[in-house]
Amino acid sequence: MEFIVSQARFEDYERLKVIYNDFIEDMNQYDPADCNMDDEINNWITNALNKKKSVIYIAEVDGDILGFIRLQNKERLEENKTIRYIKLSDLFVAPMFRKMGVASSLINQAYMFARENHIAEIVLNVYETNTKAKDFYVKQDFKFHETLALNRVRMIRELK
Repeated sequence: MEFIVSQARFEDYERLKVIYNDFIEDMNQYDPADCNMDDEINNWITNALNKKKSVIYIAEVDGDILGFIRLQNKERLEENKTIRYIKLSDLFVAPMFRKMGVASSLINQAYMFARENHIAEIVLNVYETNTKAKDFYVKQDFKFHETLALNRVRMIRELK
C-alpha cells in the first residue's frame, strides 16, 4: 500500500478528530461518559496546529489518515548551554494499518524535521510496560536514557 506523509493543516481538522479519538480509545483513556472528550480533542488539535513549536505529520491514503506523529521543539539547559531537541509527544497508527511501515515513515519524517531545524536529538517517553513500543523505538535507533516516574522510561535518538 502506498501512502503519503505530510504536515497536517487546519483543513485536516475533522479527519484529525477521528484519528485522535481512535488514539485515545486505543490508549484506554477514553470514557464514553466523559462529556469533555470533544473539548480535549479540539484543544489538542487546535493547540498543535497553532503553536509554532509544535507540528503534526499525518500518513494518509485516499483521504484517510492512517496515523500521525506530533513533535514539539523543546530546549533544556545543560552545563550553562541551551540544548535544542525534538520531543516526540504522540505516535499513533490505526490498528488495521500497523506492520505496514506507517510508523517507520512517520519516524523518518521526524528525523527529517529535526535535521532541517538543526536539532541533534529526538526524545520520547514511553511506559515501561509497553514492550511493543519500546522494541519498535529500539529498531528505530532510540537508546534507553533514564527511568522516570510513573513507570516510564526516556529514550533518545541522537542524530548525526
